[in-house]
Amino acid sequence: MLPLLLSLLSPAQALDPGPYTVSSRSVTWLDDSRGLMRVTVHYPALATGPEAPADVSGGPYPLAAFLHGWLGSAWMYSEACDHLASLGLVVVNMDTETHPFLDVERFARDTVVALEWADDRSLEADHWLAGMVSDDDWTAMGHSMGGATLARVIDFDPRVRTLIGFMPYESDREADYAALSAFDGQALYLVGTEDVTSTPPMVQEWFDHMDATERGLYANIVGAGHQAVSNFEWGTESMPDPIQQDVVLTYASQFLEHEVLGEPRGLRGLLFEPPAETTRWASRSHVPRIWLDAPDSGVIEVGTLAELDAELVLYAGRGPGATPTPHGPVDLADAVAVQAVTSTDGIVAVEVPISPALAASWVQVAVISESGTVLGPPTDLFGVGLPDDDDEPLDGTSSDTSTSGGTTSPGSTTDPGTPASTDDGGRSRRAGALTAAGRCGGCTHGGSTSPGLLLALLLFLRRQR
Repeated sequence: MLPLLLSLLSPAQALDPGPYTVSSRSVTWLDDSRGLMRVTVHYPALATGPEAPADVSGGPYPLAAFLHGWLGSAWMYSEACDHLASLGLVVVNMDTETHPFLDVERFARDTVVALEWADDRSLEADHWLAGMVSDDDWTAMGHSMGGATLARVIDFDPRVRTLIGFMPYESDREADYAALSAFDGQALYLVGTEDVTSTPPMVQEWFDHMDATERGLYANIVGAGHQAVSNFEWGTESMPDPIQQDVVLTYASQFLEHEVLGEPRGLRGLLFEPPAETTRWASRSHVPRIWLDAPDSGVIEVGTLAELDAELVLYAGRGPGATPTPHGPVDLADAVAVQAVTSTDGIVAVEVPISPALAASWVQVAVISESGTVLGPPTDLFGVGLPDDDDEPLDGTSSDTSTSGGTTSPGSTTDPGTPASTDDGGRSRRAGALTAAGRCGGCTHGGSTSPGLLLALLLFLRRQR
């Protein structure tokens, strides 16, 4: 069992520290409204060890808070907060509400005050946090009851725009779910299949209330338990404790890199390199994110984080222009659909083999959901350049719209026309069923390109670069 679990975290996916050295400092102060406040601040530093000088060279940095669970304390999450700070964040690790009678509302107000404190201290020229905190929106992360408290935090302060709930507990009031329903920022909620405290149905309830999230993601991780993000090693779950922590922090890192730090690799990681097997890996992202790239592997990587039951369609054309499609016009001349995939869980990540015709075209991605169609930009992915004036258009040669079905999964190198296996550890297995789309008119589906479509592409894209 251990070798199997270790294989779920490949060397390419193992938790790597961020680019910054990290230090931490425990701080107490008397707040006029909250009384005695205690936090530990984790931050990019010039050296390791406690209370090292802050590293302002890469700053200012986005500000985040970490909320402990019931009977928790800041020290229980020092490893997680050190890692998150190494990405390039200032993390305020909360150390209030450590008694048995945790008050969620008081905890949320403490968190907002602690974030305000760090933000204000960054403006003081002689403070050790001087110049360290950026003007960006804030992030709040929490474990267990701390995760449940996140809904109160966003209700109290709109500057909190990114949430990560690590095994969040259920709420005892509908107002918290309503607050998340109205939240139009970014949220990632994680749970483990072997968590008997914050059970998967509890966390699913939070995910089901993401009615307006720009990015809303949920992962139920096979073999993980309730303490995956903490320093504790309980040793009672199928997945070893160090791997559990690596897995949940990898998800968090990918999410933060994309949503907060603006690193494209975060989106690619979320789509193509999720760190562990899940029983469900799902998206309720009402503003879809689209990934389109051609790595040196003979394939186009194309994916999206979108709404449930979203469909992704990859179009190819001979350059910028306009072509009517069943989903509305796309911004390509003589465009034809070369790949269409839907996912009931809103996440699509496929690799499309690069045929000669496809390599001589511009491409564009359309994401279709209940909210409508969202287009990525028309992209000259292969350096084809603008079409010549005398290039012939496609004149009715794409009438063959047959398809053989199937689903293309990441890692597949099958030729067009051969359905790819969904049993090779790719996205189809991780994210649940990626099914062939049935609403696409002339699209081909699931990695199967019709002979007529390939002929059409070759006819109008015959000038090879």
